[in-house]
Amino acid sequence: MPIVTHAVITGLGVVSPFGCGRERFVAGLAAGQPILSEVDTSAGYHLNRGARLVAATDDRELGEWVPARLARRMSLPSRHAVGAARMALVDAGLDPKEKLGPRAIVSMATAYGMPGVTEELLHDILDDPTTASPFAFPESVANAPAAQIAIMSGAGGLNLTFTERAAGPLLALGRAAREIRRGRADIALAGAFDETHPLLHACLDRLGALARERRGHPERPRPFAEDRDGFVLGGGATVLVVETEERARQRDANVLARVVASGGGFDPSAPAWDWGTGADVLGNRLRAFLDRHDVVVVRSVASASGSR
Repeated sequence: MPIVTHAVITGLGVVSPFGCGRERFVAGLAAGQPILSEVDTSAGYHLNRGARLVAATDDRELGEWVPARLARRMSLPSRHAVGAARMALVDAGLDPKEKLGPRAIVSMATAYGMPGVTEELLHDILDDPTTASPFAFPESVANAPAAQIAIMSGAGGLNLTFTERAAGPLLALGRAAREIRRGRADIALAGAFDETHPLLHACLDRLGALARERRGHPERPRPFAEDRDGFVLGGGATVLVVETEERARQRDANVLARVVASGGGFDPSAPAWDWGTGADVLGNRLRAFLDRHDVVVVRSVASASGSR
């Protein structure tokens, strides 16, 4: 199917350690100081001298976006994702109470899924299977937040969840924009979510993925340092409203960005746990992609989490 239109971004919703909303997020980034807190180690999962800090969300304003009557049936990641989606719709000049319809899609990503509700469900099953709630399982799967967004917004089209670690958010946005450019959808809610659960934090630390206080450095991510030693686990959700340029123009929406094209590459020499040796393969793929779409790169942004 031929490309028929540009996909434009008209709304942004964020639940982050800086608080709720785009303005708080931008101000927090501009300040350049992460908001970190101590992780809960009471369950005994953590090593004695392991990582201790997380960038946990500030949920004090979340109730404004996800009322208690809705929140009671959602896990924390679902509440974050639905809250961010509602913020994005308002930011785009849309009414979050109006249903988006059958040509609206949801495309989300997550690095680690739903560790909190999964741990609770497994505890119930192992302690006494008869006490495990059947309502917990649907919230334990990675696509639960995307499903909750669709229920909230009335998005009746494609519903996707990508589990591709750092590449996931861009894949989710790229797929949403592609569906719109090819005329298969008019509007999309695309983004990502994750949570700072103690069990997940302890597992990542035991695998050596998290930054620690050592060698004279505080427990902070240092993404471009040659001796970087890991990232700090963060939580929250970000959702974008993506729609056709014609639709945005008709309602006089503020266009934040255009998604002209999206693409990816694969290095078959890379194992699941490390970089491969196929940098030339990926570079050639990227160069061909940019040439094919006549894209001039004015800024390149690395996925800079601090990971080794």
